[in-house]
Amino acid sequence: MNMRAGLFLALTVLSAGSARAACDDALKALLGLRLEAVAGYESRLAAGITREGSAEFIPSVGFESLQGRSGEFVVDRVMAFQDGGRFFSIRAILDVPDQSDHGLKLAVQKLVAATGAAVHQDGKRTTFECPIGLDLSIEPMAWDTGARVLVHLADPAAQAASRQHVASFCSAHEGQYACKR
Repeated sequence: MNMRAGLFLALTVLSAGSARAACDDALKALLGLRLEAVAGYESRLAAGITREGSAEFIPSVGFESLQGRSGEFVVDRVMAFQDGGRFFSIRAILDVPDQSDHGLKLAVQKLVAATGAAVHQDGKRTTFECPIGLDLSIEPMAWDTGARVLVHLADPAAQAASRQHVASFCSAHEGQYACKR
């Protein structure tokens, strides 16, 4: 490999890693939560966000439920799904009560600032360009108490691996409560 090709490869790997880190930092900026190890995550949460509950119906697979307030945002619910001690998907339901769009524009601005990623608009859904295996999107949604904003960050490969883990577990444990769905 010549020096120019090696430099291009190194820059590509570095920029790809920084793109992933930037997208992963999106919810860190809003909530203090990332796709990372579950252990000790409570100490990294933004002030005002608290653990509301957790569930683990299948060994090593479950979710953490959070709520509270972070800056301008009322955080109705955060579901942080984990498998094997790492978060693989975070769904945050947010609201800015005094804004007609419930904080959608503000949340998009904050996510763009945190990630530096290009955005694409598809109807009401905004997706962020996270080229290294992360999906980040934001869109309006209906919630129990009215219109809200949904921010979703996921590692699709880890999500698929978790689904496979659950399917394997359930094939061996058909009577398990969580497997009856």
